Amino acid sequence: VTRAAAQVAKLVTWPGDTSKTVAMEKARPLSQAEQEQFELGRTMYRGLCIACHQIHGRGMMSMAPPLVDSPWVLGPEEQLINIVLHGLYGPLVIKGTEWNLVMPGQKDNPTLTDQNIAAILTYIRREWDHTAGIVNAKSVAKVRAATSNRALPWTVKELEKIKP
Repeated sequence: VTRAAAQVAKLVTWPGDTSKTVAMEKARPLSQAEQEQFELGRTMYRGLCIACHQIHGRGMMSMAPPLVDSPWVLGPEEQLINIVLHGLYGPLVIKGTEWNLVMPGQKDNPTLTDQNIAAILTYIRREWDHTAGIVNAKSVAKVRAATSNRALPWTVKELEKIKP
């Protein structure tokens, strides 16, 4: 199997395919307010993030890594908030593929208020069969305030030191 075919095989499934069967954790239902936040996040994602990470969240080779099943999306929210606010550069590995790109930080984007960032992150942590917790605007504001002097994007090694 060629490398390209192997990459495609990771993304495709069909009825009866048991090669990717995993126990699915059931997500807790969202409250009405959380559902509204999720819907805002979907709208914001489609306006700002879709060009690189795509509608399906699987990213695009040489452009952006996948968000689907990404440990950065499903891991500690503080790490994810920091990535959105300040960006990320250097090598990282997601699902066995090494990515060495730069994601620009969005802390100065006037569209991305704390509430809007929380909505987008809630969306990507709950879409695509994800079951991670929601992110609230207070958490984004706290991280923003704590890292307000940061000028450079994060590296993986720096982010791994951030624990919940």
